[in-house]
Amino acid sequence: MRICFIHRKYLPVFSGAAIRSHEQARLLKKWGNEVLVITPRYDDLRREEEIDGVKVVRTWVWGKHPLIQNLSFSLSSAREILRRKKECEIIQVFSMEVFTFIPLLVAKLFGKKTIYQITLMKPDPGSLTWGKLAFMMKWGLKLVDGFLLLSTPMVRALKGEGLMGKPHKVIPNGTDLEKYSPPTEDEREKIRKELGILPDVFCICFVGDLIRRKGADMIVEIFRKFAETEPRAFLLLMGRNNIEAEHMEALGILRERVIFTGFTSKVDEYLKACDVLLFPSRREGFPSSVIQAMATGVIPVVSEMMGVAYDIVTDGHDGYIIKGENPEDFLKALREILYNDKKRKEMRIMARKKVEERFSITEITKEIMNFYKELLSEKGKD
Repeated sequence: MRICFIHRKYLPVFSGAAIRSHEQARLLKKWGNEVLVITPRYDDLRREEEIDGVKVVRTWVWGKHPLIQNLSFSLSSAREILRRKKECEIIQVFSMEVFTFIPLLVAKLFGKKTIYQITLMKPDPGSLTWGKLAFMMKWGLKLVDGFLLLSTPMVRALKGEGLMGKPHKVIPNGTDLEKYSPPTEDEREKIRKELGILPDVFCICFVGDLIRRKGADMIVEIFRKFAETEPRAFLLLMGRNNIEAEHMEALGILRERVIFTGFTSKVDEYLKACDVLLFPSRREGFPSSVIQAMATGVIPVVSEMMGVAYDIVTDGHDGYIIKGENPEDFLKALREILYNDKKRKEMRIMARKKVEERFSITEITKEIMNFYKELLSEKGKD
């Protein structure tokens, strides 16, 4: 198969979705498929290169306003599809913006199959579009042949748009089970020493951009209340720091028990130093950081995430799902993990087992390949 990804951000530009897509692209290429990625050319990045055997083509994007950037990239990616039409039979987009219909239209004119992989729940869980120009996003949706949904709550959005009649399948994100694996005691001690975390510390972590949508304000508040009564509590934050100064000032002297790594390529290593993943995000598609933590034997304490959490965590079995935004409910779960040694050990084992059974990147990519094949088999019926 010949597959083309159209991505607003792709490696080496940081994006959780880009990292996940590259893992899929690398496996697709390894299994004999041709994969082309079209992405904007930012900074001094090369026009064309191969990353792990995956061909990446960067097209022009200009302007500072998001709408102008979207228009310019949509035009340049459409031009690239036209130039490389023999290299692709499937065109897959990972976001539906105002002008995304342009490359999709060009793809359809040349008989390509189009896929929209929905990567994030929208503010309105019953819709895939938003804003004054939502009607232009709907044009794009009509040009899509098949939909890949990361979680079951996204089915509601597809239904709300009247698109249930089109091919669609819920296929979650997957993770590398070798890269993300439980540590030995020696590994854990070594990584903690590297980070400056004492052996007997109860280490809470977060992975992702520290923004309000992901609950950055709640993380600080929950940790502050927890650390005030738990002298062994420590917080490791892995991601770009966008926490407002007023929230950090509220920590006071407890700030000494917080480490910011910033953007890091060592997430798989640093997770091995942790006991709990605190993830009070308000809106997600399917957060890879949760399954990466579970694969490492780190217990997740997560918000409902508009229902997405129930596709990942079994509450009280391999983690905790907290309803609402009351910090006390998060604190109760953290204390249960801290003080119940037997429960903590069991949950670590069950968390790893869940990921092995349901979220292997290899098996997930096979499911995606099967969806591609099913969609291409429809070609002769059009």
